[in-house]
Amino acid sequence: MAKPHVVQRRLALGGLALLALIAGCAGGFRGRPVVSPALKTVSSALAPDPDTHLARNMMPLAKAHPGCSGFYLLRNGIEALAARLLLAERAERSIDVQYYLLHADLTGYVLVEQLLKAADRGVRVRVLLDDITTKGHDPGLAALDAHANIEVRIFNPFARGVGRWWSFLTDFGRVNHRMHNKSMTFDNQATLVGGRNIGDEYFDAKADANYNDLEFFAVGPVVQEVSQEFDTYWNSAVVVPIPALVGSPPPQDLERLRAFLTARGDEARRSTYKAAFESSLYELFAFQEGDLQWAPWTLVFDPPEKAEPGFARHAEQVNAQLRPIAESAQTELVMVSPYFVPRDRGVEWVRTLRQRGVRVVIVTNSLSSTDVLPVHAGYARSRKALLKAGVELWEIREDPIRRDRQQRGL
Repeated sequence: MAKPHVVQRRLALGGLALLALIAGCAGGFRGRPVVSPALKTVSSALAPDPDTHLARNMMPLAKAHPGCSGFYLLRNGIEALAARLLLAERAERSIDVQYYLLHADLTGYVLVEQLLKAADRGVRVRVLLDDITTKGHDPGLAALDAHANIEVRIFNPFARGVGRWWSFLTDFGRVNHRMHNKSMTFDNQATLVGGRNIGDEYFDAKADANYNDLEFFAVGPVVQEVSQEFDTYWNSAVVVPIPALVGSPPPQDLERLRAFLTARGDEARRSTYKAAFESSLYELFAFQEGDLQWAPWTLVFDPPEKAEPGFARHAEQVNAQLRPIAESAQTELVMVSPYFVPRDRGVEWVRTLRQRGVRVVIVTNSLSSTDVLPVHAGYARSRKALLKAGVELWEIREDPIRRDRQQRGL
């Protein structure tokens, strides 16, 4: 009998990252390098083109809902992977990719293969990754960057040529601040935003443990806001082009990468990923109005300057931006967080909402589903106080299958 899948709500953290195909290491620096303007040009999201396939399908829908954007919740991994493959296939002008991690596994390979195919068609591809899990993958990323239509940049890079442990020891105040943003945006017309990084465990493809993340497919004006957020990071001082870290690769490395990715893509089409390539999303993404929920929105994100010394962190970080929104709740507040540690001040804040008659629902990991035990320990000490305050507290099961219902035939 197969092992149960571990289900975790997870917005951040991860394991190893991308493209361990080409071995090698580069000479290093200490601290973030000074980048020549020739290596780092300012670029922005391309303006929406009404003549693209995605625009022809989505612009009429957005015009019919002024002041709102359309959202579709991607609930499962196969659907989420299919959305990425389909949208990348249909992109005609640009794809912007921003992730905390990109694994060197079948999902990562399939996605990068699709990006490479798009670039071959003339689509401009920008890839922005956090540096926390890129160790050992610089040559592969540099080979990808060598494509004329692809550019790869790294957020707040570690020093090359020395162990990362040394950066944590000598430069902790800088390298401790990471980029957890996750989005893919296509032709500045459609975007995927939410909790999934790129890796097998984010797409229900591992035999032993998977994360049960959620994300939105979105269209309408919110897409341009996501693109502006991407540009803010892409052009910030704390983001460095991969060639500035490792130099330019030999020309043959790109072709070696292409051959490797083609082989992995063929392998994926014969695996459990086959459903993603043949998904009913091909019909779903005809963008019928009824498939989308139209609503107002607020986009919040940490500024990239959080990695700069002396940044006034508490004023502009996500928590500070969300607090007034949460406090404006009149009837109900629902919070879903994989790493919820309210501490005494958080419990007191929730209690004030309850005293105003606001229903408060919190969904987080249980001990059996968490992947960070110290975080769960911090949360567990507040459980009784939260319940006493009248919070409806829900914890995610380790195994999503209700065996009690199976036994009763439900």
